Amino acid sequence: MFDRFEEKNAAKKLLHYQQRFFFVLFIPFLIATIVGSVAFQVTPDTDNINTVFQQLYPALFGTIIFEIIAGIFYWGAFATAIDVLRGNNDFNNPLRKSFSFIDNQGLFWHTVVLVIIIKVFTFLWTLLFFIPGIIKTFSYSQAIWIYRDAYLSGNKISYLEAITQSRRMMNHHKLEYFVLQLTFVGWMILTEITAGIVGIYAFPYMGITYAKYYLFVKGEYEKVSQ
Repeated sequence: MFDRFEEKNAAKKLLHYQQRFFFVLFIPFLIATIVGSVAFQVTPDTDNINTVFQQLYPALFGTIIFEIIAGIFYWGAFATAIDVLRGNNDFNNPLRKSFSFIDNQGLFWHTVVLVIIIKVFTFLWTLLFFIPGIIKTFSYSQAIWIYRDAYLSGNKISYLEAITQSRRMMNHHKLEYFVLQLTFVGWMILTEITAGIVGIYAFPYMGITYAKYYLFVKGEYEKVSQ
C-alpha cells in the first residue's frame, strides 16, 4: 500500500531542498494553464445563436491550443521528476527540462497518439455510464509513463500493451489513487481562487507525489510479474 503521509512528506522535503529547480520546472505548465483558462473567456453579448457560436469558436480553439501546450510542459516536468527520483537526472537547467518531452520527436508523437487512444477508450466507456469512464481513467493513468519507460529502454511496446499494462498495474490501486487525488483538492481550490499563485507550490508538490506513486505501483507490479 502506498503510504500517502510518508510519501507526501518526502515530496515536501525534496521540494523544500530543491525549491528553485521544481518551481521553475513547473512554471511553463502553470503559465500555459492560467492563460488557457483565463485569456479566452468569452461572454456572448447576443441571443443570436449563430453570433454566439462565432464568438465562442475562437475562444474554444485558443483554450484547446493552450491545454495542449500545458500538457506538453506537464509531460516534460513530470518525466523529469520521475528521472530525478530515480537518480537518472540532476537539478540543473529546470526551464530547459520543462521542454524536454519534445526533444525526442519519436517518443513525443507516439505519446500524442497514445493519449488520443486513451481519450477515445475512456469516452467509449463513459457512454456506457459515467462511473465506468471514471474507473477507466484511473486504470489507464500510468500508460504514458509505462510507454515512455519501454521506449527509452529500447524495448518499445505497442499502445495497447501500454494501456493493458497500466490497467493491470492499477488493479487493486484505483481507489488508492483516487484517494490520493482527493488529498490535493484543497490545493487545487486554493490555486483557483488565487489565480494560480498557489500553483507555484501546489503543482510541483503534486507532480513529485504522483511521480513517486508511479514508481511505487510500477515496483509493485514488477514484483508480482517476476
